[in-house]
Amino acid sequence: MIVLTYTLALSNYAHSILASLPAFEIPAGSKTMPHMSSEDEKRTTAGLTRAVDLLCQASGVAEWAAENVCLQVEPVKGVSSGRLGKGKWPAESSRETFKALSMILLADAHLTAIRKLLLPVLTYTLFAPPGPPLPPNHPSAPLQAKLYLHVHQLYSSARALLSVHQQPASSAPSNSSRKLFRTNTDKDVVEPEAVEGEIIPELKRYLAKEAQLALALAHKWLGIDAGENGKGTKVGEALAWVKDAQGRLEDLEDSKMRAKLKGLSLGKSRERKKEERRARMGRVERELEVVKAWVKAYQKMNDTVAFQPVPPISSLVTPSGRPIFGSKAFIPPPSKFSPSRIGHLNEEQGNDSPELGETEDTSYAGKGNYF
Repeated sequence: MIVLTYTLALSNYAHSILASLPAFEIPAGSKTMPHMSSEDEKRTTAGLTRAVDLLCQASGVAEWAAENVCLQVEPVKGVSSGRLGKGKWPAESSRETFKALSMILLADAHLTAIRKLLLPVLTYTLFAPPGPPLPPNHPSAPLQAKLYLHVHQLYSSARALLSVHQQPASSAPSNSSRKLFRTNTDKDVVEPEAVEGEIIPELKRYLAKEAQLALALAHKWLGIDAGENGKGTKVGEALAWVKDAQGRLEDLEDSKMRAKLKGLSLGKSRERKKEERRARMGRVERELEVVKAWVKAYQKMNDTVAFQPVPPISSLVTPSGRPIFGSKAFIPPPSKFSPSRIGHLNEEQGNDSPELGETEDTSYAGKGNYF
């Protein structure tokens, strides 16, 4: 739990930095343009860089816990038949949960890096209408497509790992496992709830929404790459990509999908839930407006100049994602309670006692098992 708390603390610190930055995008429903001075731009760049570093560090801690701590817990689970007292082991103690958490944090770091990548063209994004052409200093379209594909892969893999803990309805305890005859004392006994595998549905909905949004944006940039860099020979392919992106964004905006993707709203008031939902949908609506502009431009180009057939999306080849960075390797600090540590402290203090030097190689009960 200490490692999990440290991981979440690093993540919360990164998101607090992002929340304190100047306005990066136009708020949903706002008609005013945010102003960003040169000082704000420097502060935003430094904040985004720091947030990426913290998220990569948190991802590394979670990955280290999955490969080291959780592997030592698994034998204990096997001996106790997967139970911790009367209840089951929490989902946070499993290797899959920490691996999924590492992937989620790494995906968040890549999304933050994309924000930093688009910072030089922020002025163009705010004041120029969406659609072709891209400005000369705009980041590479295929690069952004591969980055979003990598983010989609991370979110989808994390969701798949968390679904391992989802117990099917058939595995739930049935009435046949209960006692046939019950005494009066049995009525007052409350059976403990199973904790193993209980991942909150809000987290799964969040991962589904982010994976769908990342895939839609990847297809948008694949279409822009085909249309802008294809020299007029891939207009039909570009139209297929951006139309698919439009369809996916419209699915996210659909009322049924909104009900499925309510986001993190546990223990919050109804008004706050509505505000957060409007903010999230505002992000989808902005992307949908941009994609519609590209669809309109490529449709007009294809109807008047190119006259190319629009291939089905299933016939197009999706490239593999491209990561910018990986998780930062976590090295746990040395123990301050081992005899070897006491020997090093005495050496630093200039104590040459041979008795203290002999304790450096001494083993003791529970050595290496304090986490």
